Amino acid sequence: MKDDNKESRPYLPAELRRALRKEVEFGCPIPECRSPFLEYHHFNPTWDEGKQHVQEGMIALCPIHHRKADKGTWTNDELVSFKRSTNRVPVRGKIDWNMNNAVIIVGNNFYFWNLFSIEAYGRELFSLKLDSNNNFVINAQFLDENLNPLMKIENNDILLDKLPRGDLSCSASGHKIRIESKKNKIFKRKPFFEINFNRIGINEFNNKLSKMDDESKNWILSGNQTKIKDGKIMTVSLTSFIFSRKNTISIKDNYIEVNINNPLYKVPFRISNNSNQGGININLGEPIFKIGCKTM
Repeated sequence: MKDDNKESRPYLPAELRRALRKEVEFGCPIPECRSPFLEYHHFNPTWDEGKQHVQEGMIALCPIHHRKADKGTWTNDELVSFKRSTNRVPVRGKIDWNMNNAVIIVGNNFYFWNLFSIEAYGRELFSLKLDSNNNFVINAQFLDENLNPLMKIENNDILLDKLPRGDLSCSASGHKIRIESKKNKIFKRKPFFEINFNRIGINEFNNKLSKMDDESKNWILSGNQTKIKDGKIMTVSLTSFIFSRKNTISIKDNYIEVNINNPLYKVPFRISNNSNQGGININLGEPIFKIGCKTM
């Protein structure tokens, strides 16, 4: 059987990718695998035979099992049975990125201090901490409107014990993890949480600091030479839209917006290079939103 060659192939529509992920409950369906990092395999017909995207003849698989399926490891009937299985173990995956010396980007806030956390409604949504082996690891959770966790990341392990009402999308390369819930009736938007991992060149990183003057850019780069490895900087970027009752928090590409019963707070551009700078804390009778560096 020929490989499922991707050259000259039309882009796979987002709705089809979403349907294929949901079909296998957001994890590779090969027994005992359940990795959330998925690709999309054509088997009936193969891409070479049909040159078309047909959901019934496609299946979401992790990269390792995709390569095996390309070589004919499983028959069409076996792949169909994997698609239809109702006896699956929970989704489990591992973040392989080395977060040591990472720069955390949240909206237009850049954090150069490795120990870091972000909280909302009194709950920690994301943190970068040292584990027992002194390696930096991610802990995170995505909450529904009742503040119940839909997905967790514990010490770089992705844990999904119950299906999200929306979608879980983890790129096969591991550079993006995104989970979203159904559209909320009040805000007409889908709550989501997304983490992007990248190693980027100095010029690209400079572009991310475009709002800063040259002196500040030079200060950051010269003061953080230890973060430059092989001419690149490790970045972890967070974006999200979360809500509880009538409060919303949006972390966008270039700013953070907190809407608390109509008052709107736009968080200004900030840089933190140590554990005592750059913190944000909005508290109106209850802890609404907190972001910053931590000493642990």
